Amino acid sequence: MSMQIDPLRMRMVQRFILGTALLLMGLMLVPSAQAQGPGGMNMSPDERAAARITVLTERIQLTAPQAEQLKPILVKQFTEQTALFQNAGGDRAAMRTQMQALRTKVDAEILAVLTDAQKTSYKALVEEEAARRGNRGGGGGAQ
Repeated sequence: MSMQIDPLRMRMVQRFILGTALLLMGLMLVPSAQAQGPGGMNMSPDERAAARITVLTERIQLTAPQAEQLKPILVKQFTEQTALFQNAGGDRAAMRTQMQALRTKVDAEILAVLTDAQKTSYKALVEEEAARRGNRGGGGGAQ
């Protein structure tokens, strides 16, 4: 006695299995995306500095010595930013003011390391990033 499976029933089972697999994959990806957070805020200051140096190296052609000079500046910036977020106490206006002051200070330190051509590229990059953020309180930036 051979067992035949109805082709319609087989398609329904296949669709159910495919749908279940896609749902499970989606559920596994959500925590991963949430862990990254907006702008990498769940990354350590060292990781954020390394990521920023990668972007700067690609976009404004940092040299290896410049990258080494910028690393402690960026680590300090991201450490201070994290502290500002944690200590904001809901006062977003005060945090925004402090964040703008920090960005202005860090931009000056970064610009001091760059060549004239890199400074132009850096300023353009900062403006592009601010435009992409929609100037949602990002403020600061290279002057």
